[in-house]
Amino acid sequence: MSNILDGYGSQFYPDQNVLARDLNLINYSNIKSFRDYLKVITYQPGVILSDVFTDTALQVTTDGTTFTVNPGSAVDSGGRVIHVPVSPLVESGSISSDPLYYPARPNRTLLTTGVVSAGIYYVNIKYSSFYTDVRYDDGGTAYNTRVYDSYTISVDAVRSAEGITLAQVQCDASGSIIQDSTETGYLDTTTGIRYALYDDRPMFKIQDGRIGDLVTLTNQHETDLNEEIDKSVGFLYPVLGHAFYSKLSRNATISRLELFCTGASGDVTVQLYSGSTADVINNSLRLIATVSTTPNIWTVHTIDLPYYTGHVLKFIVGGVTGNITECTASLVYTRR
Repeated sequence: MSNILDGYGSQFYPDQNVLARDLNLINYSNIKSFRDYLKVITYQPGVILSDVFTDTALQVTTDGTTFTVNPGSAVDSGGRVIHVPVSPLVESGSISSDPLYYPARPNRTLLTTGVVSAGIYYVNIKYSSFYTDVRYDDGGTAYNTRVYDSYTISVDAVRSAEGITLAQVQCDASGSIIQDSTETGYLDTTTGIRYALYDDRPMFKIQDGRIGDLVTLTNQHETDLNEEIDKSVGFLYPVLGHAFYSKLSRNATISRLELFCTGASGDVTVQLYSGSTADVINNSLRLIATVSTTPNIWTVHTIDLPYYTGHVLKFIVGGVTGNITECTASLVYTRR
């Protein structure tokens, strides 16, 4: 065996007898490497939430007598994933030999607090594991051959040091959650009663401060990419052949050329050229669009042009009639 990780990796040779210890250590090392990775990137252990105000993952609710923990996932300070499914049986296969088999996890609904003294308590959840699928060796000794991830939900007098605190509650001596007089506790929408149960879920964050949720991050980047940006150039007293050169500092998709002019009468035509250099003689600039407009009217021309960083953009007045005093040409583009 080779200690290639902070655990054990595999390094077999021909004709080697592979023992139970070898396979166990390989499995151990894979799991430990994943947890170490999560631990390193974790800025704040907590519940994986898209929004602390609207996301109900692992949120605690109550009817006053019992409490329920909503399905969801969290990552603790050790990099261990705590996953609470919708139903204890929803992820289970039919028999232990089924590849999808997963023993029923602990119940998460209609739980009692177990409190016998009035006071303030905390609903905590922590990672735990359980062992199943008993097999016997030749000597008749029993061994559990499968280890499954699980969790433990408890109501304690202190916040969990190794798990995650989901809520703070105030109970009476019978273990029931008392009604809230501050109007800030949990509202039972069925009865209209507020209880002294206060959401205390920390949000899981990774080291760069972003929420550890792939869908959220993807949507954020899509929003950035779809944002339209405007770049404008202006011509005071435009005349035929009047030109203006510009460029963008990034790859983009130019979607529209918009034109606006002012004056007593007449019209103006602006042509847009683009290319890798400003060399017109060698045809490195090609005509992209020609747009004409009359005073005080925005004229929009759709382009859909892939633009590359540093390419030249040339705006040139291709024609002017009447009395046009000024003109603005505007490019609208998105990042890519």
